[in-house]
Amino acid sequence: MANGQAMRRDQIASFIRDPDMVRRMERLFLEAGMGAGTPIRLGQIEVVISASLVYSTPKHITVVAEDIDICNTSGAPVSVSVFLVPSGGTPSAANAILFGAPVAVGGFIQWRGGQVLRGGDSLHASASALGLTLTASGSEV
Repeated sequence: MANGQAMRRDQIASFIRDPDMVRRMERLFLEAGMGAGTPIRLGQIEVVISASLVYSTPKHITVVAEDIDICNTSGAPVSVSVFLVPSGGTPSAANAILFGAPVAVGGFIQWRGGQVLRGGDSLHASASALGLTLTASGSEV
């Protein structure tokens, strides 16, 4: 594509007529951490002390979590944990992508990646105290 623009899934499908080749290209995009699908907001929550649901992937859908922004609006440092929970599982250290990460007063942290969530998988977050806002986005593929 011109000017460094990335191809979207529909553009790939129209450019490459072979469905098997389209699936292979999508898998390469996912492995490279680049969502080849429709950008979506996964959720925005005030993070509380118990692990709370941010996003649950609908059945028969695959989503790539690409960006998580967490800001501290409180007057004290707060730690945050974020979990990518497989279908039927619960948030734990075994599925944490951030665990006890400190967020300074008035500060923020940003996680960038390319983690795949399949139908039934979910994104959860918890904090050591109130005062954090989490916003997550990604792509539906």
